[in-house]
Amino acid sequence: MTSFATRLEEAVPSLRRFALSLTQMEADADDLVQDCLERALTHREKFEPGTNLDAWLFTIMRNRFVSDRRKRREVTTPVDAMQDRLVVGPAQQERLNVEDFLKSFRRLPDRDQAVLAMIGGAGLSYEETAARLEVELGTVKSRLSRARARLQELYQDATSIPPLEPGDDEAVH
Repeated sequence: MTSFATRLEEAVPSLRRFALSLTQMEADADDLVQDCLERALTHREKFEPGTNLDAWLFTIMRNRFVSDRRKRREVTTPVDAMQDRLVVGPAQQERLNVEDFLKSFRRLPDRDQAVLAMIGGAGLSYEETAARLEVELGTVKSRLSRARARLQELYQDATSIPPLEPGDDEAVH
């Protein structure tokens, strides 16, 4: 029988892919994986032997990510509030497209983000995603379908307003 620590170690690559798909930043993904593993080790007595360890770890990670996001929304410093007004927007259209996509993605419910991140971001199969989320295969497929449709709507809404041309912001006061 494989030890708990060895099983955790084997799960690290898939945890890292999932974390990266959630955070979009390597350093944040590494921190999220570390937090997840720390919680798993601290609360290992809550894991029921014979159940799906990956699903348990992905649940810990997703819950940690959602919790951290909520905390960041609640704690806004004056510097954070002013930062958006002080930063000059990028000139490259590709950068704007990625930002519009990420804004749209973040407006999705957490469960839709999780399914899209696992299948589209981490490259997991429907079956692997169903196992990790501990839901039926049909549930994954329907969530993915709804999430894709909603993401497309949100993205189209975000991109329907043409970007400002240089100098346009001076005319609007």
